[in-house]
Amino acid sequence: MSDQTTVINRCYRHPDRESFVRCQRCGRTVCGECQTLAAVGVHCPECVREARASAPRVKPRVVTAFSKTSEVPVVTYIVMGIVAVLSVIGLLPKAGDAIFNAVAVDEGTFLDQPWTAITHVLVNFGGVINIAFALLTLFWFGRMLEGAIGRIRFVAFVVLTALGGAAAVILLHGGAQAGTVALTTGILAGVFILQRHLAFRNSYLLLWVGISVFYNVVSGGGWEGIVGGVIAAGVTSLILLRTRRISRRGLQTALLVALGVLLVAVCVVGSVTVVVA
Repeated sequence: MSDQTTVINRCYRHPDRESFVRCQRCGRTVCGECQTLAAVGVHCPECVREARASAPRVKPRVVTAFSKTSEVPVVTYIVMGIVAVLSVIGLLPKAGDAIFNAVAVDEGTFLDQPWTAITHVLVNFGGVINIAFALLTLFWFGRMLEGAIGRIRFVAFVVLTALGGAAAVILLHGGAQAGTVALTTGILAGVFILQRHLAFRNSYLLLWVGISVFYNVVSGGGWEGIVGGVIAAGVTSLILLRTRRISRRGLQTALLVALGVLLVAVCVVGSVTVVVA
């Protein structure tokens, strides 16, 4: 009887170690090294391993943020990240010139660099204050708009606003332009229209637009992209408002695609005219 008691009072993994502590789940005797504190008592290594294997997998926050049910404005944060990185790099003299040549939209180079219809709104060359102002606008109002219309529609809104700015620059021969003001002002216009539709008093947004445009003009930016971005953002907002019912989602998609095709066509025609001339 004494031999059996001795075996029971030995750690099942280290028989040379005496212990009087047992695993709360399986009853094995465990020494101090093999004990894992639990909510009640201790667990042995095998029980801890089994519990971890059967525990539900917790996805990282970055992964869950992209899920359909997540309310995290990931598109706004991605745009902010791109703007911040490229704009800070653009503060460097040589790097700034290279980035401007790669992202700026221009009637003479659009056919060779069609991506500039989107990229021209993702960099700010107005200096530290202007960059900070653009990021604040995206943070406050971009998140607001993305939360109101949804992630996919916000992507469409950003793309169409950028295309509107590019179309105006090319059509009005504004020269090479790049800057976030077309996008941020377009977002402000979108928030303004949507809130007005809901009977919000938001005249303060007009002041914000004025400050944004003022900083852009002072820093030497053009006005054509701003006008085009605001018009495209306004039309996009009206489409989203008029087709917000689930039964009209097909019409909404068709109208947004048609607007995008129209803006791209304007860019192409305007560039071809310049090349031919």
